[in-house]
Amino acid sequence: MDVMKTLTDTEASQGIIAVMGVKTRGFEDLTCSKGRGFVVIDRIQDPGNMGTIIRTAEAFGIGDVIVLKGSVNPFNPKSVRASAGGIFSERIYFLDRDLLFRWKEESGAFWIATTGMGETELQDIKREGKVSLVFGNEADGVGEDIIQKAEMRLRIPLKGKADSLNVAVAAALVMYEYAREK
Repeated sequence: MDVMKTLTDTEASQGIIAVMGVKTRGFEDLTCSKGRGFVVIDRIQDPGNMGTIIRTAEAFGIGDVIVLKGSVNPFNPKSVRASAGGIFSERIYFLDRDLLFRWKEESGAFWIATTGMGETELQDIKREGKVSLVFGNEADGVGEDIIQKAEMRLRIPLKGKADSLNVAVAAALVMYEYAREK
């Protein structure tokens, strides 16, 4: 019996397996965070999208990722692979919506929700203060309750016939613009 085929769920494994403990973080840990930039993941279902967003956050120096209840587990093997190791550098927090709203109120975080109906274009993104970039479910987008509480509703102007972008692609564009020096 091939041990790698038994232990992995991939067709062509890279031949490396590790067992690691994961420190789960919640509301109490988040309130202590000194981070200025946060990524909030609202009900994202695809593990590839989850891992890609985490990898992109790490690449652009955003070290805090808040995963809302209803999202795929960021420690799912496919998410871990898609993160290309980024998952091990990020501080991942697990919250439900009520605790997210409480954190926003207590921390004074400025929320930027991505939505096709946003009135602010990508290049006008806010960079100062405690900013949370919110990315939503592949089919439904960011929840309406979050959009209503967001100080900025951001849209990415599209030139072609496509009506939207993949959430991981949109997140990469937004994080790039957020991290870019003006």
